[in-house]
Amino acid sequence: MSQREDGKEVLQEINFRPSGKTPPPGYIENPDAPGQWVKPEYLDWLRETLTGAVQNQTEAAKLDPDVKVLADELAVVHLPEHTIADRKVAEPTRVEIHQSTRLAAYLHRRGWRHHPEHEQVRWVPTPNGPSGDLGLHIERNPDGTWPTPDPEDFFDPEKIVTSQSRDGSWIASHPAGLYAQAPSKARAHAQLLQQLLTKTEEAKASE
Repeated sequence: MSQREDGKEVLQEINFRPSGKTPPPGYIENPDAPGQWVKPEYLDWLRETLTGAVQNQTEAAKLDPDVKVLADELAVVHLPEHTIADRKVAEPTRVEIHQSTRLAAYLHRRGWRHHPEHEQVRWVPTPNGPSGDLGLHIERNPDGTWPTPDPEDFFDPEKIVTSQSRDGSWIASHPAGLYAQAPSKARAHAQLLQQLLTKTEEAKASE
């Protein structure tokens, strides 16, 4: 935190850049405000402030188990890539519902319940993923079981995106929350590739 001239505290500085650009290392795009780049820690703080995390934890202990399951599901909804006629029209994203407990209680009274036997798709988080993690979606096998994603699926090099910053340097980024910055495009790509390899090996070692 820092102090402003008027005596107020600055909790977090936010950089505004055109949406669609690659955020600088250590920053992610605010899912609720496209084009706004923030630190993951800021999103965590904001989420806890808006939802009243401490109070919600106390209330959650008193919830009907079915309501709690639904509230947890609604707190952050992860949407997979959206396609129409084999054409991608939207990237994977996440939607936060700040009054998920209230909404879950209402839907429960309306008769909504979670029925795992009807699930066709599930969201799986990235191993040691960052705040704002997009993870992966998996589909149920024909025999009714669920596949275990290969760590390489989370850290796929094909998902690396590179862009040049205003100072001329290159930034390589990956949906898993990894970044690398270097004077050349090839160097940034290579550095990020090494990070992906390390993360993949760590994930496989912990299986």
